[in-house]
Amino acid sequence: MHLEVARGKGACRLRVKLTDATPPDVVNTGMGWWLPSDPAPERGALDVNINAALNYSGPYDPISGSSDIRGLACRVTAIEA
Repeated sequence: MHLEVARGKGACRLRVKLTDATPPDVVNTGMGWWLPSDPAPERGALDVNINAALNYSGPYDPISGSSDIRGLACRVTAIEA
């Protein structure tokens, strides 16, 4: 699937697994994925890592100072084979 985040900086490709554990209309993903067989130094991380789609330039949480990376609206579309 192709994923874009509202107010994000780009997009990424993700493999999808549909289960009853995640509510409808919710996307849950891990962070830090890469492809060890792809060329260095990125090893595909700029294509398949959720960090490629997120914007880390704010707004920031006033308590922790962290970027907002949870509960974001996104668009998921199928990638043609």
